[in-house]
Amino acid sequence: MGQSMKWAQGQIENCLYRHNLCHTRGDALANPTRLIDVASGGTGVKLRDCTSLPGSSLDYAALSYCWGDYEPKCMTTRNTIQRNLDYISWDLLPQTFRDAINFTRGLGLKYLWIDSICIIQKDNDDWCREAGKMFSVYKGAKVTLVALHGANSTAGLRETTIKEESWVVANLQIGQSIIPLCIRSHHYLANPDKGYFSGRLPLVNRAWTYQERIISPRTLFFDQGEVIYQCASEIRCECGKSIQSHGSSAASDAQSTSAIQRKWKSYFASNYSHLKVTNPRDRLAAIAAIAEQYQQIRPESRYLAGLWSDSLLEDLIWKLDVASKGMRVPFCFRMDIGRPYNLQTWSWASFQGTIDFFSLMNTEPLAQVVEANCVYAKENRFGVLEESKLVLRSRMLTCIMDGGRLYEPSGPRFGVPARMLTEWSLDIDCVQDCSQAQAVCLFQVLRAHLDRVFCLVLRLEDSSVEPHILSRLGVMSYRTSQRYHRTQDDLLLHRRFAHVGTMEEIEIR
Repeated sequence: MGQSMKWAQGQIENCLYRHNLCHTRGDALANPTRLIDVASGGTGVKLRDCTSLPGSSLDYAALSYCWGDYEPKCMTTRNTIQRNLDYISWDLLPQTFRDAINFTRGLGLKYLWIDSICIIQKDNDDWCREAGKMFSVYKGAKVTLVALHGANSTAGLRETTIKEESWVVANLQIGQSIIPLCIRSHHYLANPDKGYFSGRLPLVNRAWTYQERIISPRTLFFDQGEVIYQCASEIRCECGKSIQSHGSSAASDAQSTSAIQRKWKSYFASNYSHLKVTNPRDRLAAIAAIAEQYQQIRPESRYLAGLWSDSLLEDLIWKLDVASKGMRVPFCFRMDIGRPYNLQTWSWASFQGTIDFFSLMNTEPLAQVVEANCVYAKENRFGVLEESKLVLRSRMLTCIMDGGRLYEPSGPRFGVPARMLTEWSLDIDCVQDCSQAQAVCLFQVLRAHLDRVFCLVLRLEDSSVEPHILSRLGVMSYRTSQRYHRTQDDLLLHRRFAHVGTMEEIEIR
């Protein structure tokens, strides 16, 4: 890969000297706790403790790759850390790590960061501490090497089993020479703002690697036949193709408070929500670096398990994006997606599935945030969530949900038999929670344009304490104006809220 190294080095130097937009590192970023020293040459490397290294800002590369189901022999644990600090033999390194080391040397860099070597694995204390430093690790790297292909670290930076997709379509004869005319597949990295990664690549389906690409100031993607360079200013391929980049920074395109809030939800949270993690506790930690960068442009806001305090009520109004899966059907017929993560039900991060947010304009709060707090491991406010508390106060109405329809509860309090309030207007998160008729609570959150009221659909979990504890089942909305109502159901539900609904203070878990 000697030619690719020379080309990549030229792109990095051009960026450093000519791209004002890309000068993002800053002096405040701390060095990683540990780095791999690759400068010895020949075979073998060693792990270095950066607290003992001179200099305040080290130049290093970082690696982004798929772990898969393979644990490399060079992995750092409490049992192997001293060995790795002394020397890591070449035969212990899988092919992707070897390629990354050689490429880092070719770029003239002395250090390389690889998570499985630079973080002590199977050690909860070190993992929780280091997982919260991914922003500074990838933001501070001079360049990130991305192994697009390969299900684990044995495949190499370039997957050797994949052939370059090019075909000979004709032969040109010039004098005595015959020159083949070839075509190749279209560049799928052509537009980063329109989902430029192919879903067939293992790397792009993983949660951890998403923030690694987003946060890095300069990235080298190792594709089938060439290396592709991206920074905040441009995208260039070895073949000569070049387009202007719109930037991968988490703070780009945010010109106002509302734009900042919208981009977090509509771009980063939505794109991240369907990505997979092996360990459920990593769900929030794997987007922590993007959240930390967003904190810089939302300094007055508090990060709350994927939501933000300055837009909390709007952030609560999320739903599963079943339309993207071609499932335009009532909730009772939807695929059972479920909640595989033990996180608070009010957070979109509690799901494995694509999350969508409503387009909300001219909102008026109907709920009061009484308390909203999160406690994170190792006091890292962007890392592993240990506990949280969300207490809201608003008007609440009890209904019966059955088969996608809402009914009034029958009984002396209501003075009427069960009557249907509305149907097919619920966005329910999880079929397994809603397969049988049950009492639910509609909790008003906010009013948006065209007199549309959004409610959380909640289920009572514990009424023995004050405030009562409920869990989220989904969201719904209805119109409050005669002018904009869709059906008589909306007006009936609106009247029931006014006549029977009560102001309640509740905790959602």
